[in-house]
Amino acid sequence: MDSPVIDIHIHIYRTSEQGHLGKEEYEIWEYGEKDVTLSRYGGSSEEALTAIEEAGAEKAVVVNLCSRSSLMEEGKLELPRDLTDEQREKAVKEIAANLDSRLKASNEWVCDLARSHPELIPFVGVDPGILSPEEMEAHVREMAQDRGAKGVKVHPVSQGFYMHDPRMSGVWRACVELDLPIIAHVGPAKSGDQYATPEAFTPVMKAFPGLRIVMAHMGGGSWRRLPEFAEAHPGALYDICEIIEWTGAPRAPTDLDLAKLILRVGPEKVMMGSDFPWYSILHTVERVRELPLLTDEQKELILGANAVEFLGL
Repeated sequence: MDSPVIDIHIHIYRTSEQGHLGKEEYEIWEYGEKDVTLSRYGGSSEEALTAIEEAGAEKAVVVNLCSRSSLMEEGKLELPRDLTDEQREKAVKEIAANLDSRLKASNEWVCDLARSHPELIPFVGVDPGILSPEEMEAHVREMAQDRGAKGVKVHPVSQGFYMHDPRMSGVWRACVELDLPIIAHVGPAKSGDQYATPEAFTPVMKAFPGLRIVMAHMGGGSWRRLPEFAEAHPGALYDICEIIEWTGAPRAPTDLDLAKLILRVGPEKVMMGSDFPWYSILHTVERVRELPLLTDEQKELILGANAVEFLGL
């Protein structure tokens, strides 16, 4: 195969320690039990660039997840280890009071990192629980127009909102006007509101028909409901990160099921994503090449050709 390899979904952390902590604390429950091999990397920028090179990839989209919990944990890791309990309590309160500036600084850092490393493509994070609707819209516009952001990343489950939440309308309008795509976590929540099942995206796609949304994980634990959604929303796009590593688990698709699902929604709408540093970029590439039913040409589309068109490369 001579298609370019482009990873549409990786995470980068300021330090390897932060990445390893994020991997340890993120529970993947929806597929059932399986012995899945995680990437050995923590996800620092140096490790990400090494993993990209090892996989022979040309580009990788850095999706910057900025939730209250992730920003709090990041801030706590930055605290000196010799603080007294009283000092630490005060510092944690200060972190919580300044999540808005932390979110903006995190997005600026990712955009600056991409400027220094052209193989990286920055997607900035927003959270309606941290910034006001007006602040979010202004921030997204600034990041795109002045900092080089190429898209937006959201995780409705960890951030606790529905895509059609009125607080997000300004962001979605900006994305349509600036032609910024969105990569959104898709999958069931373990309990409570089901913010990110495929059908939860229907209202926003109807309200903003020009919105370009990548449905991450091929629906995740909701993968069986994806064909009906794809038929109703032919403009939606998908990535295969995470789910491709869990094939064969009790509630996950088999390799054959996943290949059939890709054929059902359309191979021209599916892109390779690894979810690095949870999983290896190289191993995800190998997994795509091992899938049954798909032709070499269809695998080339998934490995990079679709992303070239999607990202305007």
